[in-house]
Amino acid sequence: MKVRCVAALLLTVATLTACAAPGVDLPGQPTDPPTSVPATDQPSTGIDFGTANADKSVMAQVTVAAGTNPNFGDGGGTITAILRAVQVQNGTMTVRFALQWDNPAKPDSAGASARDVGLELADMLVVDNRSLTAYRPFCTDGVYPTDHLFSSASCIYTQLIWPVLHIGATGDWFKFPNHGLVEGGAILPAPQGNPATVDVALGTPLPVFTEATVTYR
Repeated sequence: MKVRCVAALLLTVATLTACAAPGVDLPGQPTDPPTSVPATDQPSTGIDFGTANADKSVMAQVTVAAGTNPNFGDGGGTITAILRAVQVQNGTMTVRFALQWDNPAKPDSAGASARDVGLELADMLVVDNRSLTAYRPFCTDGVYPTDHLFSSASCIYTQLIWPVLHIGATGDWFKFPNHGLVEGGAILPAPQGNPATVDVALGTPLPVFTEATVTYR
């Protein structure tokens, strides 16, 4: 498992499925992406697996600087992303991951929204480089692609991704607790041809996890 430059991955994406938008840029990444960490029996420093992670499944892990946005607050600190598994069953692909925001300069009781830390899970892509095909999460309203702005927004806001970062029509946002590990996942179309590995881009500002092993059930 490696963490690879998004720009290099973008050059390989030639065609997209019906659940992917042609010409969509892959998520950005920091200048010097950290390397992935193989699975171990011990959690990495700063990660509290807690009771919700009894299996401590870690396919790969990265930590990047969190973004800051003066319009929405200043998250600061770092974001750690853990890729847990890529599983295919009954025509769908499930990507399991976990996210943790850490900012030692803020109290343990602090929280930060995705926009505070510059996180965009809506950018998620899973890429099969062998068939040059990229997949995006299913959405329950709207379609990819479309020239109709409202339809595009509807699809993005109803993607089958959790945690749901934007909550309701009131403008509320899910808050990542300082030093708290949050489990997440997404449901996408099953890749054609049963590839053994795929590349997983969880979204801005996280780099790409390359050659993630696919488990078929």
